[in-house]
Amino acid sequence: MRTFLIILALTVMLFTFSCSNKTRTIKVTSPLPGSASEAPVLKNQGNHSIDSSSNSYADTTQDQPKLKVPIDPGTFLVTVVQTNLDLDAEDEQIVVYKKSKGDNAPITVAVVDFDTIRNKYVISWEHETDATNVRSFNLSLIDVTGDHNLEIVCSGSDGNSNQTLNIYKRSTQIQEYGLLSFQPILSLKEKGNIEIQEEQRSQAYKTGVSNGKSFPVIATINSSSTGKRFDLTKKTYFWRNEEGKYQLINTEIIPGKEIENKKLRKLLNGTKVSFETFLSSMWMYSSSGKNNNSSGPIVLFNPALKRITFYNNDVEEVYRWESSTKTLYNTLIINCRNDIVPYLRVTLFIRVVDLNTIKLVYKDDNIRNTKKATNKSWSGKYLKTDQTTENYLFAPVPSDDSNSESIHLTGYYKSGTDDELFFAPPLFELKTPEGDFHGGFYLYNIGVDILQLKYINSEQKVYKIQTFKYDFLVKKSSLEIDRSLVLIPGSIDVRGFIPSGQPYKRYEQIEKLEPKKDQ
Repeated sequence: MRTFLIILALTVMLFTFSCSNKTRTIKVTSPLPGSASEAPVLKNQGNHSIDSSSNSYADTTQDQPKLKVPIDPGTFLVTVVQTNLDLDAEDEQIVVYKKSKGDNAPITVAVVDFDTIRNKYVISWEHETDATNVRSFNLSLIDVTGDHNLEIVCSGSDGNSNQTLNIYKRSTQIQEYGLLSFQPILSLKEKGNIEIQEEQRSQAYKTGVSNGKSFPVIATINSSSTGKRFDLTKKTYFWRNEEGKYQLINTEIIPGKEIENKKLRKLLNGTKVSFETFLSSMWMYSSSGKNNNSSGPIVLFNPALKRITFYNNDVEEVYRWESSTKTLYNTLIINCRNDIVPYLRVTLFIRVVDLNTIKLVYKDDNIRNTKKATNKSWSGKYLKTDQTTENYLFAPVPSDDSNSESIHLTGYYKSGTDDELFFAPPLFELKTPEGDFHGGFYLYNIGVDILQLKYINSEQKVYKIQTFKYDFLVKKSSLEIDRSLVLIPGSIDVRGFIPSGQPYKRYEQIEKLEPKKDQ
């Protein structure tokens, strides 16, 4: 009998141990761009399915956590966020996807929770948002109601140029197996701007002693009731704990200023395309409203090439201009992606002040806290440059026809100190006695030819930037082509390229030619 009890006790202990470890039996990896075979397949306990095997948004998943559940083919993965929504021992995941590939298909948000009874992760809740545009979609985790619980906040846009906002709060009702569930507390879809007005909370809230005040939500739209083109309607929504949702509490009309300038009036009455054309220029940062900040940031909008470039001293950041939406009569929202690190997404809010002034807000979509997401280094008031300044900084230099060869940095170069530099556009590899490095590079012209190297670490993040003025020389003979790349280190500001005074370095590439056979 004693032996039987010992064996029974050991069996119970082993079972308890296996449950407490919460063993994952499914290994899923995030897909790499263009790698369909690496895509995960997810399946929940219901009939809902997600598929990223033909995922057109795969480049957004480069820096994502591994999915914790399998999914069926059928839908398209947008993003995965790993977090802890209920302060238990196990993290949850928020999965964002579309159930069909169509542009008008709604974006769905789902929560993946660990089921301690069945000892596996499952999709415990999902809901369709009002957003359909993947490029403008943003997910944040904010305690908007002030009760120390994070709400899921989904903002974006739909196919009709409406801005959308969906807020989901954790449900207090006990679900099957005790899993997490959420309920919608606000759903907005407006042709205008929608923002959560975050406010400073008390020290008692920060220390967990008491709840804090909730954040109001403000929707500002073009007014249709007054008949005046530039009047605005401001709607304010407040959290009502008794009803368990946000409610519209206040509506007011904001009279617009009469626009006397005909060109400005035409622009503000225009389309998204006219706004993009207006921005197509170089803009210089100004803290005082006068263009007197010689060392401040510069932003260059190029809608033709779908590119936006930020400059500040020796820092250059290039973004692909993916989409834009005109919201209010004077506001354009632009969705961008970093040219070297594609999973780094940015949203730019551009408000036109007059024909020579814009206000720009730069928000990093990868930061879930909306306050911290605003990049103050690039945000602010910008003034349009005159054509003389723009031509000085960005006009191309006429080529010397006597020694003309298209400058395409590609292949292997070696310096006199045995440094090796390999170009495979847009990437480079550098081998030196100090170590091996890699990253992305840019070539552009600001009156002189500029090469910029951006060093990327193992986490695919830029940790170092070098800027050089370069001279590219080519010598040809019947047997070889000798290409020389001379790099002069320095930095850039509105005066142009400023040499640092450090020694230059020369790299050479020799291409052997097949001797011509006599005819």
